[in-house]
Amino acid sequence: MKPLLIAFTLLASFFAQPSFATNPDVNASVRKSFETTFTSASEVEWTITGNLYKARFVMDAQLVTAYYGADGHLIG
Repeated sequence: MKPLLIAFTLLASFFAQPSFATNPDVNASVRKSFETTFTSASEVEWTITGNLYKARFVMDAQLVTAYYGADGHLIG
């Protein structure tokens, strides 16, 4: 019984997705604008609040935050 429990736990851990790794759906115009402006960005994490999109990412070894409107324009 114990090996079965261990096997199930290991199997479940492979399919579990941690909540910090999820990113909300970002509309195409915002994503395209971001990818055009910040071509070397990595580790991008998106947050959406109303019509404001917030991207936190790493660029040139620094943590950067950018804000976009729903229309894809960079706000700050």
